[in-house]
Amino acid sequence: MRRIERLVAVGAAVLCALAVVGTGCERASGDGSAREAVLYQCPMHPEVVSSGPDRCGICGMELTPVESEPAASRNDAAGSASHVGFGVDPRRAQTIGVTTAQSAYRDVHREIRTAGRVAFDPDLYAALADYHDVLAASTEQGEGSRLLEERRALAVRLRLLGLSFDQLGRIFDSGVIAQSLLLPGRSAWVYARVFENAEDLREGQRVRVAAPGRPGQLYTGELVTIDPDTGTRGGSARVRALVSTPGGGLRAEAFVRLVIEIPLGRRLVVPENALLDTGVRQILFVYDEDGRFEPREVVVGVEGDGQIEILAGLTAGERVVTAANFLIDSESRFRAAVAAYGTRTPGIASGAADLSRSKRRPEEPAGLEHAAGGGHDHESGS
Repeated sequence: MRRIERLVAVGAAVLCALAVVGTGCERASGDGSAREAVLYQCPMHPEVVSSGPDRCGICGMELTPVESEPAASRNDAAGSASHVGFGVDPRRAQTIGVTTAQSAYRDVHREIRTAGRVAFDPDLYAALADYHDVLAASTEQGEGSRLLEERRALAVRLRLLGLSFDQLGRIFDSGVIAQSLLLPGRSAWVYARVFENAEDLREGQRVRVAAPGRPGQLYTGELVTIDPDTGTRGGSARVRALVSTPGGGLRAEAFVRLVIEIPLGRRLVVPENALLDTGVRQILFVYDEDGRFEPREVVVGVEGDGQIEILAGLTAGERVVTAANFLIDSESRFRAAVAAYGTRTPGIASGAADLSRSKRRPEEPAGLEHAAGGGHDHESGS
C-alpha cells in the first residue's frame, strides 16, 4: 500500500514539473517573439536589417528601430515576394510629396518625330502645272483623244513622282498653288523620311512642323503621300506633308522638325510617371480609400501624350501614385524584407547581424564599434 502511495506521489511531482517547464517555455517563446518584433534598419539602405542595434555594413550609419507591420499586411494578397501593401498617415504622405491620378479611358495619340526639309521640287512643280493646264483645256474643249492621252501620260508621270489620282484630286480641290513647290507662300511642302512604324501612317494624318529659325512658331498640316521603302526592314517610308503657312515663314530647302500624330483611339491609361519598371515586371501603386498603398503588377501597352496604356491589372477609376512613388516603392520593398526576415530562424538572424558587421567599410576605425556600444564592456568589467 505504501509502495502505491509513493508511486502516486512521484507521478504527481513529475506532472507538476512538466507543467512548470511548459509554462516557462511558453513565456520564453513569447519573450522571443516580442524581441523579434523589434527590428533595426539603415536609414540610407533599407535592405540592411538587423534584429538588434548595429551599424550598416555599407555606410556605417547606426541602424534605427522600426515598427513591425501588422500580420494582415505582411500577407497582403496584392503584394508579392518583393513588395507588400502598407498604410501611411495622410499628413505624412502629403509631407513627402505623394500625388495621385485617376486611371481613365482617354483618346490617345502616338507621335512619330523626324527631321524634314521644305521642298524645292521643280520636277513635281512642272508636272502639276502641266496637269492643271490639261484639265483646264479638257473643260473648255471637251475630252478629245489628244487631251485624253496627254492627261493619261501626265497622270503616269505624277504617279512616278509619288502622287496618285486621289491625291491629285485633294490637292486641286484644296486650292493649293503648285508654285509652293518652288517658293513657299501660304502653304509649303515638307519632305521627310520615317524610319520606323511606317505601317501606322495614313494619308490625312495631322502633322506639326517647327523650324529652328522660327522659334515659337508652329505650322500644322496633313500627310499627303506615303511611299514605303521596298526591300527594307523596319517599315521605313518617304512622306510628303502639306502645311499651312499664313504669312510665310518657311524657306525652300530649310530643315524643319516634323511631328506626325497617329490616333490610337480610346484606351485605359495612367500617367507614364506612375509606372515603375523593374526590368522584369511593371508595377503601379494604387492608393485606396483607407489610405493604403497597394502594389499592383500590370501589363502595359502603347505610350502617347504622356500616358501609358494598361492592358491588365487595373480598372478605370482607381487612383495611382504619380509622385514620390520611388519612396513608396522603397518602403514597400523594405516591409517585404522585414516580413521575410521575421520568418527566419534565430540562427539566421544572428548570422545576418554578423554579416552586416563583416561588410563594414575598411577605412572605418576599429574603435568606432567600441565608441558606439563598447562602453558596456568596460562598465561590466569594472
